[in-house]
Amino acid sequence: EIDDAEKELRILSEKSVLSAIELAESRLNIDTDHLYLMGNSMGGKGVLFFGNKHADMFRAFVVAGMMPNVSLMSENPYPNLVGRPMIFVEGTEDEYGFCRAKENYELLLNWLPDMQHYWCAGGRHSTAWCLSLPQIFQFLNEQI
Repeated sequence: EIDDAEKELRILSEKSVLSAIELAESRLNIDTDHLYLMGNSMGGKGVLFFGNKHADMFRAFVVAGMMPNVSLMSENPYPNLVGRPMIFVEGTEDEYGFCRAKENYELLLNWLPDMQHYWCAGGRHSTAWCLSLPQIFQFLNEQI
């Protein structure tokens, strides 16, 4: 159970992301039919949380360097992401545990069976996503 202060912080965080997207749309020539959501580490958890709440805003999702503890979950916490294009990127040298991340990816497949993955050989927690940009962009280009 989270307290009221934490609830308020989460609400404000979500509003700030929505405001940033709105600001970018108003100032830049953005094709809103081709928005993608990507995050590494805690940002990867944000992709799942925010993406689940706002799935229709995005064409595809990239989750990188994230170790979701889905083994404790009894039901799909991401029902709005089912059938949505998503790739899970993890470095084989992630200092937080590649094996644990791979295991959790396999558990996530119970709820998100279409999710793809890319295991970045030699990638660490903070570098796997950038070393994997060619594969990530290939995945995103396939969603056009």
